[in-house]
Amino acid sequence: MSGAFKESDSYAYNGKLRGDLQALKGLAEDAARLVPELAPLVAAVIDTPVELPPAGELRARAEALVAEYGAPLPEGDAGLIEAERRLHELDPRRLALRDNSPEEEITSIAFNAMCRLDERIATMPATTLAGAAVKLRRLLHPELGMTSNGENDLPCLHQILAVIQREARP
Repeated sequence: MSGAFKESDSYAYNGKLRGDLQALKGLAEDAARLVPELAPLVAAVIDTPVELPPAGELRARAEALVAEYGAPLPEGDAGLIEAERRLHELDPRRLALRDNSPEEEITSIAFNAMCRLDERIATMPATTLAGAAVKLRRLLHPELGMTSNGENDLPCLHQILAVIQREARP
């Protein structure tokens, strides 16, 4: 489970949440219990684990993600569509793993799987409008995509994507 405390220095050498952050977690739990309306606002703090899972368990989780999302993809646009689906599904799971592991070696395992899916989307040619829409969504992705050279570039591309997506629907 991911939490609000993401920095690796939030945990002491023994893998336990620092004392001051444990106190904050307790305060958030009390606040949510006394004022239930606060629960959604403090959920990330409450969900922060008091102790990190053992590194072996985290490595096993990362390797399981690689096995699940690294399975062979179909050919053609079906492969593009499936790669995009996997990429969107893998990203939050990768972030949750990162939030629970201060070891970059473990988190890079899942990140590399995500990069392979992104590379597949970037290099596989599209043959239909649905495939072209996948590639254009990748280009427009705020973190993975391209940067704009002018203030009208991105709005223009979003308009093109809207037409492609509309025409690609059966």
